[in-house]
Amino acid sequence: MSALIETLLEWRRRDQDLRQNSQDYRAWLEFDSAATAWLKAEIAARGWPDQVGEDAAGAAFLIAQH
Repeated sequence: MSALIETLLEWRRRDQDLRQNSQDYRAWLEFDSAATAWLKAEIAARGWPDQVGEDAAGAAFLIAQH
């Protein structure tokens, strides 16, 4: 598995864990800000991650959506 795929899936895992286990909306906003900044940098460097498979592409969309 590529590092990009692993990273996308890890961001999604952390996102869902936070939302399911915390009502701290400030933590959600901080996480979303960090995830969005990371995804923007990846898109600037490589373009939209469309060659990573359905699961990781869905993780990228989740990050963009939040």
